[in-house]
Amino acid sequence: MSLPLDIARSHLETLIERLTRSDKAVPDKEGDYLVVTEHAQFFARVDGPEQPVIRLFSVMARNINKTPELLEALNSINSHLTFLRTMWIEQQVLMEADLLAMSSDIGDFADACRRVALTSDHFGPDLIKSFGGEPMFETSKEPGYSPEPPNYFGYL
Repeated sequence: MSLPLDIARSHLETLIERLTRSDKAVPDKEGDYLVVTEHAQFFARVDGPEQPVIRLFSVMARNINKTPELLEALNSINSHLTFLRTMWIEQQVLMEADLLAMSSDIGDFADACRRVALTSDHFGPDLIKSFGGEPMFETSKEPGYSPEPPNYFGYL
């Protein structure tokens, strides 16, 4: 464990607590934090011992098989994204945004949640329709879900 990584985890916990107005953010056994905001569920973790990065992600689908066609579709999606990426890992399709942990503030974190939500909304249903799997982000939405689009170049 490195000092920068410990500091970054503490900072992530503070960001989550402020954004979600929760008392204490606690990671699961895999080091992921559940983030419920924008009336939907996200996950966040810190990676990288020397230059820690916050990885904020949604699980668009689970129990989805990796096929050459699915990977080609994910590559096509990634070619249209800036500051985001989608990937297949462990039978799941994720939409992810990365932030430099030590210089991100609450505005950056909230904006990343919006970007992940909107791109998950845009691409997730079609991926599930085309390749199967169980929708996760879609079913995590609560009444009142409606993130506002980011206001800058690089969104879709």
